[in-house]
Amino acid sequence: MASRLVAVWFLISFLAFSTVVLADCPLLRIPPAWDREQNGALPYFIVRSQADADLLATCGTFTGDLFISGSNASAPLIIPGPTYIKGTLKMLLAPQADPRLTGIIMSSLVSVSEEIQISRGYLHGDPLNDTLNVTKLSFPLLECTRWFFGISNLLTLTTLDFPRLSRAKYLDLAVLPALHTLSVPALTSVSQLSLSHLPALHALSFPGPLDSGFSSFGPHIRIYNTSLSHISGLSFASATSIEISSNKNLRLITFPSLTLASTPRDAGVSSITVFDNGNDFVLDLPKLKHVQGGEGLGVIGAAIHLFGVRTVNVPELRFVDGDLDIGTVGRFPNPRSHTSTALTNFSAPQLSKIGGSLNVGNSPLLESMRFPALKAVEGDVRISGVPAADLEEGIGMPQLRRVHGIQVVGRAPRCEEWAARRSKGVLWGGWFWCGERAKWTVEEMEHKLWEDREAEKRTLEDRFGIDDCYPYQGRWCINGKGLNWGGVGRVGCVMAVVFLGVWWVRMRRIGRRVRVG
Repeated sequence: MASRLVAVWFLISFLAFSTVVLADCPLLRIPPAWDREQNGALPYFIVRSQADADLLATCGTFTGDLFISGSNASAPLIIPGPTYIKGTLKMLLAPQADPRLTGIIMSSLVSVSEEIQISRGYLHGDPLNDTLNVTKLSFPLLECTRWFFGISNLLTLTTLDFPRLSRAKYLDLAVLPALHTLSVPALTSVSQLSLSHLPALHALSFPGPLDSGFSSFGPHIRIYNTSLSHISGLSFASATSIEISSNKNLRLITFPSLTLASTPRDAGVSSITVFDNGNDFVLDLPKLKHVQGGEGLGVIGAAIHLFGVRTVNVPELRFVDGDLDIGTVGRFPNPRSHTSTALTNFSAPQLSKIGGSLNVGNSPLLESMRFPALKAVEGDVRISGVPAADLEEGIGMPQLRRVHGIQVVGRAPRCEEWAARRSKGVLWGGWFWCGERAKWTVEEMEHKLWEDREAEKRTLEDRFGIDDCYPYQGRWCINGKGLNWGGVGRVGCVMAVVFLGVWWVRMRRIGRRVRVG
């Protein structure tokens, strides 16, 4: 009796398993062996028509790569399955598809383990034959994608609807000229957010608070060439990099919870860059305290670059490990390569240290700069082309005690104040230059800086035996040669190793003789 029950149980299990297999996912195509071995290609299935899509109706978990082209669809394409994809989802939509294919709906998809790529396929022949007319993409149940989620180069797409999407590692929307509606009301985690070339998108909001999701450090945020007038809900507590550029209609972006812009070692650089936005653009960072570079990156690892902005609010900012650039980068401001700011004043009341240089220029309305707590600038202070340089109370740095060099250029700059700082020993690098703009051409400025630099090098060599090296650059130098693995350093290291090797061999031989004797 027991054996019969066992046999019946096995039969029922086999029938149930067979039913699941037969009614689960359609038969997948197997890539060639070389593709599987060299590229890790998975079995795949292609959806060209509604009939192909219907084969996925009972598919629960799809293991492989799902391709959707819609080349034979003549109406909005409704894809009823799968629920989960263990692989990638790639929509390479046929450019010569039927114009009646106006939308694609993934009605059951909940999660994708790898990437999602949605774009137009390659167009063969005359561009006038491009008939792709997809205007809406909808994923009503999608909750999570653990890798790249990119949508690009769909010229007629107007609406993206992801009502349940809560976690996305990389969300990248690019070259969608007709997109005017982006719905992500449940999004709470994203590691990289990139919005670029979206000229019809005028407003965007996130529910917040957003975190960095699958990433162990803050997200990368890039908003480039959009028609957005405002963005709300960017409630990250930390970020790796922020770039906001070429958004002509942008009026306000606020990061209400951001306290740290930081980069772990070997994870890129941490920076906040604002460039060429609307004339009335306001950047609000009410809680930002530290822009921090990763270990080993030094002053290159963190910076703030401000161009094309009217107001910047950083009341809590205390440390910037790299450069603070306002309207310019480096020694020689060039209005043709940098967008001027519309700043009338700039204040960082808590800022006490800049690990790189303070570069200010190309800001024709800037009459007041206040750094009441600033004590050290490990690089240079370079100020040029701003009215504040000519005003008695234009530049306030009452606590400044350490700076490598000073360059102030204006119509009638207040050189006596900077000279007084020099006499008090504030300049640890010894480089000082203050003068009127009209007296100097670019070539003369370069020659003057070269002369100052050479004089400084000679002074350092005479006093300390070092040349062309500064402690803030993270190198120790002797007679102009860095203690690195090149030049004199390499020869010295090789000689030391050879000497130690010869000494060790000789001592071993002496020891053997003593033992034998």
